[in-house]
Amino acid sequence: MTRRLAVAASIALVALATPLVPAAADGADGADGASQTTAREVTGATLRWGLSNEVNNRAFAPGSFNFMSAGTISDPGKGGQTIISSDSWSNGKPAGWKASSGNVALEKKTASGSYAPATWSGLTTSPSGSPIASPTSGTFTDHQIVLSEGSGWVDPDTGRASLSWRGSFTVVFYSGMSFFSVSDPALSVDRDGTGVLTATLSGFGSSLADPSVWKPVAAKKVTLATLPKVQLGADGTTATPSYEGVRNGAVDQNVTKPGWGSWPTSFVAWLAGAGSGSYWYSSGGAVDANKPPLPVHVAWELGDVLDTDPQDPGVPEDPDPQVPTPTTPTPENPAPSPAPSGDDKATKTFKVSDAQLRWGLNSEMSNSAFAPGTYNFFSAGTVPNPGRGGQTVPEGSWKARAGNVRIEKETANGGHHLATWDGLRTTPNGQPLGATTNGLLSDHTVVIDGGTGTVNPTKKTAMIRWTGTFTVLLYSGMSYFTITDPVLTVSKGAARLDGTLGGYASDRNDTSVWKPLLPTSARLADASVRGLSNARGFTVTPRFTGVRYEAPGGAVAQNRDASGWGAFPTSFVRFQEKVGTASYWYSSGASTDRFKSALPITFSYDADKPASAPKGGGPTGGEDDAGSGTSTGSTGSGLGTLAAPFGSAALPPAATGARTVVGPTVPVGTTKGIRPVAQPLGGSSSTWPWWAGGAMALCALLVTAGSRALTRRAS
Repeated sequence: MTRRLAVAASIALVALATPLVPAAADGADGADGASQTTAREVTGATLRWGLSNEVNNRAFAPGSFNFMSAGTISDPGKGGQTIISSDSWSNGKPAGWKASSGNVALEKKTASGSYAPATWSGLTTSPSGSPIASPTSGTFTDHQIVLSEGSGWVDPDTGRASLSWRGSFTVVFYSGMSFFSVSDPALSVDRDGTGVLTATLSGFGSSLADPSVWKPVAAKKVTLATLPKVQLGADGTTATPSYEGVRNGAVDQNVTKPGWGSWPTSFVAWLAGAGSGSYWYSSGGAVDANKPPLPVHVAWELGDVLDTDPQDPGVPEDPDPQVPTPTTPTPENPAPSPAPSGDDKATKTFKVSDAQLRWGLNSEMSNSAFAPGTYNFFSAGTVPNPGRGGQTVPEGSWKARAGNVRIEKETANGGHHLATWDGLRTTPNGQPLGATTNGLLSDHTVVIDGGTGTVNPTKKTAMIRWTGTFTVLLYSGMSYFTITDPVLTVSKGAARLDGTLGGYASDRNDTSVWKPLLPTSARLADASVRGLSNARGFTVTPRFTGVRYEAPGGAVAQNRDASGWGAFPTSFVRFQEKVGTASYWYSSGASTDRFKSALPITFSYDADKPASAPKGGGPTGGEDDAGSGTSTGSTGSGLGTLAAPFGSAALPPAATGARTVVGPTVPVGTTKGIRPVAQPLGGSSSTWPWWAGGAMALCALLVTAGSRALTRRAS
C-alpha cells in the first residue's frame, strides 16, 4: 500500500495544464551569417489601457470613487484622506490630480464611443453623464490611460517586439485613501506570441483596520500583465492579459466562483503591502466580476528596417588581433574553399558538408530526478507519444542513435562512447547517481553530424544547419520536449544557436490529459566567439550567468540572490513554461540551481576530425582549447570534486515495464526569493510545476515515506 501511495503521489503531481500557442516564424538571417533582420524601428508608439472596470467604479465608502490620474498624486502626509478636488486633499494639502502630464494623458469614453480628455467631474459619471449608482451597478466611468512617444522596435514578420514609454500615472482607490503610481511601462513580445508588460510601482501602505496608517512602500519593478496571445499588425495590436485560472497564492483568493483568477503575482504581492491587493484577484466579493484586466491597446507606425537584429547577442568584437590578410592576389569573387585540414589556421571562406554539434545542454539533464526511480536524460529522435500523461519511457522507446543524431556518454578516462540504457543512471565510472543534489551526473551529450553551411574566418561569420531531432526527457519521460534542426549563426563575435521546439503539455488534475504543443522556433543559446580560424572548429560556453528571465505571473520568479544566477534564452524558457519545466532552465532558488547553467557547445567543421570537447562539460578556454586537443573541466561528474551520495548502494534494475527503480530520499528545494504573498510552497498557479524547486512540502513527505518503504523492501 505504501509503495502504491508513493508512486501515485509522484505521478499524479507531474502533469500540468498548459495553453496551446501558435508556432513562431523564423528570423531572417543572411546566407553569410550576417545578422539581417526584418525588425522595424518604432518611435511615437501609443499605449492605451483602462486597467480594469473596478479601477473605473464607485467605491464602497460613501461618496468615494476609484479613478486614475496622469502623473503622480502628491503625498497627503497621513492616512484616511480623500481628494476633494483636483487641487486639494481633505486635509488641505495639494493633491495634484491631472488629466495630462508629460507623455501621459487620461481620457474618458464619450456617449458616441470616442475618447476625450478627462475632467474632474467626469470621474464620477458614466460615458452618458449619468451617476454611478453603486459599486455593483455594472456601470463604469470608462477612463483610459494613454501613454505616448513610446520607442523601440517591432517585427511583425517574426512576431517580436520591444517597446517602452517614459511617464507615470496614478491609480486611486476610495478617492485617495489608498493609491499607487505606475512608471515607465515596457512591452516585450516573443516570437511564440506571448507578451509581458512591466513597470515600476511606488506609493504608500495603508490599512482598512486603521486609517491612520500611512507609510511609504519601496518602489519595485513588477509584471503588470502577461499577454498569452499577441498578434502584431502593421499599425499595432490589441491583447487581453491573462487572468482567469491564474493563482497568486493569497490565502483569501477564491478559486471556486466562475471566472476566478488573478493579475500577475509580483503585481499583487506589491499591492498587498500597499493595502489594496484584493482589488486585483477574485476574493469572493460582490465586485469580483469587475477585477479582470481590460484589453491593452498599442499603436505604432513602422519606421526603417534596423541594421542588425535587436536580439542578436551583441557581444563586442574579438579583442585579439585579426588574422593577417593574405598577401597573394585572390580572384575578385573566389569560390568557397573546402574545410581546412590538419592543424592549419583557416583564413579563407570555406564550405562544410559534415559539421558536428556536440552539447549536453546543462548538468541537470544528466542528473537523477526528484521523483523516486526517475532520471533526466536524452534520446535520439522523437520518443513515441505515450498517448496520455503520467507515463515513464520504457527501454524499447529510447534510442541511442537516429539518423544524424546520437547520444554519447563520457567514459571514466574522459573519452566518449555510444550511450546505453543502463548508463543513463550511472556516472562515467559506473557509480549510481544517487540523490539529486549530490553532484554525481551521468554525463551524456547530444551529437549531431551532417551539418552544412559556410564559414568565413576573416569576417568571423558562419551559418551551419543540421537536420535531426533529439528528445529531452525529465522524470524519465513524465515531461519531455524535442529539439529539431538546430542552426548556428555567427556574426560580429557572437554566436547563436536556434532550433524548433516541440512537446506536450499535461494536466496535473487529470493525468490522462496529454496535449501536443505546436512547434515553436526558439533561441537555444547565445555565446561570444573568439574566432573561427582554428582548423577543426571551436567551443563556446553559452551565456547564462547574469541573464535575466521575467517569469510570467503565477510562475516561479527568478532568484537573483545567489552567485551564478542566470537563465537560458527567454524564448527557450517561455516554451518550457508551456511544457511545465521552465525552472530547470533558470535560477529559481532551488537546491539544484548549480546544475542549471548552460554547458559548453563544441562545433566541429568535419565530423571525422572533431575538435576536442571539454571533459565533463566543464568550461573551455576558447578556440585554442577546442582545436589543440587540450580540454579543461572536471571528470566523472562534470562539476568537479563533489561529495559522494549518502548511503551509496548498488543500483536496482532499470524502470522497464512494471519494474521500478528505487530512489533515494527526496530533498525539498529552498524557496528563498520565490514566494509571493501568503503563498505556500508550490501553490502559485495552476501552471506552477510541482518539481520547480523541489516539490510541495506535503508531496515531498509522501514521496519520501514511500521511497523509504521501497528501499527497505528492495534490501
